[in-house]
Amino acid sequence: MNLLAPTVSVEPGVAPRLVCEVRHLRLIQAIAREQGVTRAAAWLNLTQSALSHQLLNLERDLDVKLFDRVGKRMVPSAAGHRLLAAANRVLGELAETELELRRAQAERTPLRVAAGCPTSYGWLAGVLARFGGEHPALDIQVGFQATRRELEALAGDEIDVAVTSRPGRDERFERRRLFSLDIVAVLAAGHPLAAQRTSRHPGVRWQGLAGQTLLIHDLPDDDVERLRAVVRGVGNRHAGSGQIWRVQLTEAIAELARAGHGVGVITRWSAEPFKGDRGLATMPLLPLKKRDFWAVWRRANPRGLPMRELAEHLARSMRTSG
Repeated sequence: MNLLAPTVSVEPGVAPRLVCEVRHLRLIQAIAREQGVTRAAAWLNLTQSALSHQLLNLERDLDVKLFDRVGKRMVPSAAGHRLLAAANRVLGELAETELELRRAQAERTPLRVAAGCPTSYGWLAGVLARFGGEHPALDIQVGFQATRRELEALAGDEIDVAVTSRPGRDERFERRRLFSLDIVAVLAAGHPLAAQRTSRHPGVRWQGLAGQTLLIHDLPDDDVERLRAVVRGVGNRHAGSGQIWRVQLTEAIAELARAGHGVGVITRWSAEPFKGDRGLATMPLLPLKKRDFWAVWRRANPRGLPMRELAEHLARSMRTSG
């Protein structure tokens, strides 16, 4: 048999079946260098029996003898020399490629991004991946540890960009408004508030939430205070009977609302997956209240990170998807 023949007939579109794997190439190298299986097995961190079986299986699959015994030594046969030459070339190129990849990874500039609300990562991860693909010199990192404390982390140089609904007024920061989302109520289809909906009055007034248990993600402080005032129901017969629950997952808010345990107060975008759910009703809160989302970063930028470009990319991606 002519091992490693220079021309191989391969059906177009079909990958050829290769017998040799990287482990086989290392095996050939080790046996040729050590001139036997005992020391080669130790070098490969295998038992002598395991190495011998691998060699026998490889010779069987290739239908060729790869080593000859000369006294106590094992030396490559003619076919073995051809495979050894290929092993040296392939493993050398593979090692060089891995080194180049590690070096390139080490030289990439980190750009750390965090969101204020955990639900933002659902869309943010894909957008950041596309931005990273357009900027291979950047190592885009998601700073999950800074979630809910994004501005504090930004001030402390734990992250480089914060996606937040509370941009603040810190003079050390630059800001770019990304998009606005309506705030809606998500409640069980049989909820009394849902029964009041008509074509002329499709929404719920904020004051109508008095006495309800409200299920929220992480609203800005002014919205939370407004909600607390509504829940307290000042001047309302339900005064003092409502409460606010902070729930991490949108799916959990929907399930709690469906079971009648409260009314979800979330963005319309977060409520979109439940649009066709017959067990839930999604109603605008009146007067309409939008929640603005911002990209915020430090004015000081000694590493020259493309902050504004990233902010534009985030805004453009949401306009496209919306």
